[in-house]
This record gives sequence, structure tokens and C-alpha cells, in this order.
Amino acid sequence: MRRLPLELACCGFLLVGLLPAAWGHAEPAGGLAEEDSAQSAEEQREQLIAQRFLAVLEKNPRRGTALDRVYSFHAERGTLDKWIEGYQRQTAEHPDNAVAWMMLGLIEAQRGRDAAAVAAFRQAETRQPDNPLASFYLGQSLVFVGQPDQAAQAFERALTRHPARSDMLDIYSALGRVYQRAQRHEEALAAWKRFEQAFPDDLRVQEQIAAALEEEGQWSAARERFEKLAASTPDAYRQTMFRLAAAQLRVRLGQTPQALTEFQALAAKLNPDSWLAREVDRKIEDVFLRNEDQAGLAKYYEAWLEKHADDIRAMDRLARVLIRLGRAPEAERWLERALKLAPSQKALRLAYIEQLVYEQKFPQAIAQHEALDKTDPGNPDHLRDWGKLILRDASRPLPERRKAAARVW
Repeated sequence: MRRLPLELACCGFLLVGLLPAAWGHAEPAGGLAEEDSAQSAEEQREQLIAQRFLAVLEKNPRRGTALDRVYSFHAERGTLDKWIEGYQRQTAEHPDNAVAWMMLGLIEAQRGRDAAAVAAFRQAETRQPDNPLASFYLGQSLVFVGQPDQAAQAFERALTRHPARSDMLDIYSALGRVYQRAQRHEEALAAWKRFEQAFPDDLRVQEQIAAALEEEGQWSAARERFEKLAASTPDAYRQTMFRLAAAQLRVRLGQTPQALTEFQALAAKLNPDSWLAREVDRKIEDVFLRNEDQAGLAKYYEAWLEKHADDIRAMDRLARVLIRLGRAPEAERWLERALKLAPSQKALRLAYIEQLVYEQKFPQAIAQHEALDKTDPGNPDHLRDWGKLILRDASRPLPERRKAAARVW
């Protein structure tokens, strides 16, 4: 057998010494002892890393990076069964070894064997009554095996075991969701209120509850919470996002006029060129398009422009809607009006050119290319398309078109 380098051997010895003494032998139950076969330097390094993570994991068995790294180590080598057998042997020899039971539960849950995970976590919870994670993980596995009532009881026990703040967040969230999914709405509401009372000044908790309610289809309650969040936060961006979420929920609730009013209020406060403004525009259009109401969307933009006569973005979007409705002349008028207000807006002029080409109005499209070249001179893509349009303009003799296109190119 090839020996490990001295530094690695020493580290491995120290790490093995960190494992639970109750196991009563030098080989880790995790199955990470040095193998008899020759190993490459890379294999030795990976094994040492896995040993380190295993030592951390067995000091504090919980989900996270350490579990993922050791699990991946065994999964890649096909030694998961051997790893589990080590803990099964330890629980048989030392039934009160809570760490071994927790490790068994974590591994079984990780590989999707939820019934086996439930059995292991039950044993861990019994043998370590002050460990909130044993009850929490038991509850999660009970959810997966279709026992929501027992899962809720396990989550409640976890909360009585004084979990860390970060774990308490997850436990309360899981408790509220399991009540919600079991259609036990009063108990779910009580759980959410307890969650809020446990973290009275934490807006993240309020947001988490609102998101959970939305996911579970409690749209009215979620909307109210998002509106409260918008009123509570001083951050302008988050305030906008909360109001946007509340307006979207009004759409789901069938409160279309109120939703449009809220979207309009948001649009009026945003930078027209920002991605948020575009997102609000998209949400407004979704309100109409979900019912295939293109005509209603056109009327909406027309009414908006009566009050906001210089809104170039709305003119552009109205023109696009009118084109889809086959009302090309009206669309062209709005694009022309928008270009008078913003002659340097390249995207707007390109949209106008595209529409003119579609209608085979080549002379007008060529004139728009000339204007575009003044604001964006020398752009090779535009010059290429400009020359092609000149060649397509049948209103001029071919030799003249060729000369004109050559000058452009």
C-alpha cells in the first residue's frame, strides 16, 4: 500500500479523532478510512476534504454544504450504501447514539427515501429532546410521505426546543405552509401571526409570509401584506416591487380596474427608460392580452395619451397594438408623432421603417433611413438595409437604384 504524505496522514489522523468516541473503533462510520488500494494525489486530496466535511457534519448534523459535499463524494464513487451501513451498524450497537440516527435520516432524505428518513429522525428526536432540527427534519419528511397533521406537530415541537433564529424562520415558514396546504386556514393564519410576533420588526419575515401566501393561492391575504410592505419600507425600489406584486394579485383576484389604476400610478413615477417601467408596461398589456382584448388595450393607451400627451413610450406601444389590429395608418401617425418629439430615438425610427417596409412604402422607408443616418451615422447594419431598400424601390429606374445603393454602401 502506498503511504499518504506525512502532512495528509497527520491531518487524517486528527480528523478521525474528531469523530464520536461512542463508535468504539478507529474507522469512521462514514466510510472514509484510507483504502488499501493505491490512490492518486488527487484522490487523496478529495478524500481528505471529505473527511474534513464529515468531521464538521458529525459535530452538528444538519443540511448544508458539509452534507452535500460528503454525500457527493460517496455518490460519485458508488459508496452510499457502505456509508449508510456504517451508521446502521452504529445505531444497532449504540441505540442511544443520536448523531448516528440524525446522519441516517439526513442521508436517507437526501437520496429520496422519505419513509426511512422518518424512522431515523423519530429515533433522533427521542434520543435528543433538546435538538430542534431533529423535529424540524422529521416534519419535513412527514410532509413528503403525506402526513401533514403529524408534520405540523413535529414543527410545533421544533419551535418549543428553542431553535436558532435562522432555523426558526424556516420552521415557522414550514408550519404555515403545511397548515395552508391542509386547508386548515385558521391554524395557518395563527401560525403566520405567531411568525410575525416572533420577528416584529423584520420586513424580510413579512415578505416571506406574503410570498408564501401567494404561492398557496391566498391572494387576497398576500395582497394586503404586500401593500403593508410597500407602506413600511423606505427603499424606493423595494417599495415599487411590493406595489407591483400587489397590483398583479389584484389581476388574479379579478379586480382589473383597480389593478390598472395601480399600474398607472406606478408608471407615472418611474423613469420611462428603466427596465421597471418596461415591466409595468408589460403587466398592463398582460391584463388585456390574457383576454385577447387587443382593442381594449388600444383604447387604454389612447385614453392614457389624452392625459399624457408627451409619453413617447405609450405612443410606441399603441402603434404596435394598432399594427396587430390591422390599423396601419393610425399606427404610422402615432409613430410620426413620437418621432417629432424624439427624433434621435433609434428604436422608434427602426420600428417605423419596419412598418413602412411591411407596407412596401419604400420611398418613405428610404427617407427614414436618411434621417436615421444623421442620428447614427456610419452604422454598417443600417447602411446595408438602406442600400437594399433602394434596390427594392421599383418607382425608380434600375440603373439609378444601383448607383444610389452604391453611394450608400
